[in-house]
Amino acid sequence: MSAVKPIETGCEPIAQDALALARACGAPELAHHEGFHRGSAPLAPWAANLAGEPRVGPTSRLADAVRAATDAADDAIAEGAGGPLVPIDATRDVADLMAELAWPVLLVGLDGLGTLSHTLTAHESLVARGLSVLAVVLTRQAEELSQATNRTILEQRLPCPVWSVGPWTGPGEGAAQLEPVASQLLSTV
Repeated sequence: MSAVKPIETGCEPIAQDALALARACGAPELAHHEGFHRGSAPLAPWAANLAGEPRVGPTSRLADAVRAATDAADDAIAEGAGGPLVPIDATRDVADLMAELAWPVLLVGLDGLGTLSHTLTAHESLVARGLSVLAVVLTRQAEELSQATNRTILEQRLPCPVWSVGPWTGPGEGAAQLEPVASQLLSTV
C-alpha cells in the first residue's frame, strides 16, 4: 500500500499530512517525492499563489509524480487538498488532478451540520466529470445532533456505500474502526 498527498499547503516547516500518510504505509520517503507541490501558507493552492507562492505545476506532471511514487504498490491512495473543487489556479481545481489520474474516488467529509450539502455537491461534481465515487466516509470530530441522520440520508441519496467513523481522542485511536471500512473498500476495487 502506498499513500501520497501530491498537493499540500500549510507546510511550515514540513508537509505534515503527507508525512503522516507516508509513515502509515511504512514509506516516509513518499512524503518528499519529487514532483509534488508544497506551499507554506495554509491556503488553497491558488490563494497561496496569489499571496506570492509558486504556482502548482501541470496536473499531468502531478499525476505522473503520483504514478511514479505509487507504481510498485499493489494498492495506492492519493489524498486531495481540501475537496474536489478547491482551486489550483484560475482554471484548474483538485478534481482536474483526480480526472488526470482517473482513479476511483473515496469522498471523505466531516460528519456534522452542513455535510449533506457539501457531500452531495462534491459527489455531483465528481460524477459530472466522469469520475467514479467508490464510497463516502464521514468522519466525526465530536458528537452532534445531525449525525443521527446524515449517514441515513446520504445512503438514500447516493449510489455508493456510506460509512461513519470516529470520534477519536488521540492519534492512531481510529485504526480499529477503519479496518472494516478499508477491507470493504479494497474488495470493491
